[in-house]
Amino acid sequence: MREKTIIDLALRSWIVAIVSWTSTLMGLLSLFFGIGALFSLFPQSSIPMGLVGIISGILLLSLGWYSFLKPHRYQVFFSRLILLFWTSYFLWHIFMFDGGFPYHALVFFATFSALAFLLFGLKEGILWHIGLFVVESLIYFLTHTSFFSHGMAFFQITLSALFCTFAWLLGVSRSLLVQRLYFHPVTNLANRNYLIDFLQQKPVSWLMILNISNFKEFNDLFGYRIGDRILSEIASRLRLFGEKYRSLLICHLHSDEFAIAGEEKWDRSFLQSFCEELFVSVAEKPLSLPSLPPIRLLFHAGISDHRENLLGTADMAFRYAVAQGKFYAFYDESMYVIKSYEHNIQATLLLQDAIENNRIVPFFQPIVNLETGKIEKYECLARIVDRNGKTYEPKFFLFIAQRNQLYGAITRTMVKKCFEIFSKIDEDFSLNLSYQDLVDPDTLSTIFSELATHPEVAVRCIFEIVEEMAIQDFHIVEEFIHQVKRYGARVALDDFGSGYSNFEYLVKLPFDYIKIDGTLIERLPDDPRYQAVVENIVNFSKKIGSKTVAEFVSSEKIHQQIKKTHINYGQGYYYGKPEHFPASPRDRHFS
Repeated sequence: MREKTIIDLALRSWIVAIVSWTSTLMGLLSLFFGIGALFSLFPQSSIPMGLVGIISGILLLSLGWYSFLKPHRYQVFFSRLILLFWTSYFLWHIFMFDGGFPYHALVFFATFSALAFLLFGLKEGILWHIGLFVVESLIYFLTHTSFFSHGMAFFQITLSALFCTFAWLLGVSRSLLVQRLYFHPVTNLANRNYLIDFLQQKPVSWLMILNISNFKEFNDLFGYRIGDRILSEIASRLRLFGEKYRSLLICHLHSDEFAIAGEEKWDRSFLQSFCEELFVSVAEKPLSLPSLPPIRLLFHAGISDHRENLLGTADMAFRYAVAQGKFYAFYDESMYVIKSYEHNIQATLLLQDAIENNRIVPFFQPIVNLETGKIEKYECLARIVDRNGKTYEPKFFLFIAQRNQLYGAITRTMVKKCFEIFSKIDEDFSLNLSYQDLVDPDTLSTIFSELATHPEVAVRCIFEIVEEMAIQDFHIVEEFIHQVKRYGARVALDDFGSGYSNFEYLVKLPFDYIKIDGTLIERLPDDPRYQAVVENIVNFSKKIGSKTVAEFVSSEKIHQQIKKTHINYGQGYYYGKPEHFPASPRDRHFS
């Protein structure tokens, strides 16, 4: 935040009220003296004096209340206008009362005061007005002996004191705002705003991001009071450690994240020694807090000397350190983090464009009946086709879709398009569902709507559910299976054997198909152990009434082996890659 912004923020708060109410008070006093002068109630009264006083009072009242009513961005303007008008009012006062050289000299103070106010800002203007009022009141006091003149002098001294109070309040408010905007309230270290300004104004050579990885656990377990004490203790250790070095700025960015910036250029070996020493001084020694056992905190740090984007690259290095399980890591342009960021941004833009412009399209991979050798079903796989006609597979955008909660939009598009396509093609087809789909009301509504609207397609539809989800969310999957089977749809367990492979839930959940994971099928011809595992799955599936599908069939050798194992269906590049249109069953035959 800059000086102007801080002053603007101050004026947007209760200090605006001081200016406006003071203007109102001055307006009332001006009206009082104007009416008195109009009716010759004061010495040297005259009709012009009375009219000027009344007009001044009305204008001051209007400006005071108008500054209340207008939006905040106008309040600085009106505050300046009010003070400028006060200057004009006292200029009138100077000329209307006894003339002479002392009063003419005050024209200089008034004019310079107004110019200083307009050119140098609010606080300087206020200080000049204080000087003006003090000088004028002293002149009145020294050159006039009447009670009215002394009263006028005391009135202006009071007004000067009011302005002085206002200036002091403005200074205090600005100090508080600076403290709040630039320093962390718990540790009193410079915060992120301060660091950003520091990086822009100083030739910083390197920056470290230091994060307490397990702070959230202690903060949630013991409460924010203990959490604040932990942060204060870490801040104290960092201050003590920083005293050994010159030109270091230690910041508390937010919550569990700190930063250390250095202006002196250090080479990587010195920075490495610095990190090791920091770990010993700050992280290695447990924290001892009253009524709590010793607390050992875990730290990760990222260091960057890439001056073009110190904060961003240090954060990348920190994330790399977390991913690699290291205490610290130095930023390097070859880090996968950068490529990951670029990929994520590209995938997000591609995905958003695909959803908005209907570029999510189904591709179809054939599933072959191993007994007849004919294509009997198709798995519908989501693809994105960009504006240039390039096709992207799910591995490019699926993770981003799940993270950005866009997976449901993809599934809903696939369900609608596949039901429309297979309403014209008399073949079975399967659709993949994730956990997000089964708990998303919009996706479930779309599925059941399509099943109800196209009953002739529903009996040919197969929903594939991955094994991991079936284990973790048994009741959700069970309820979904019972609901879709009411429409005649079938359900397949996908990727069986990929790592969980619990046969118990196969008995409890009525799957129509068991799709055996490709990691088992690929090694099936050459490894007797894999053959034994697959044979067990096939035999078990037969006993519970489920048919089996072999995934990742990529060669004639694997094709022949799965036929010997009595698997019902085969799927993989050997039979056909995913294509934009379903392959005709008459075009291909596999013996």
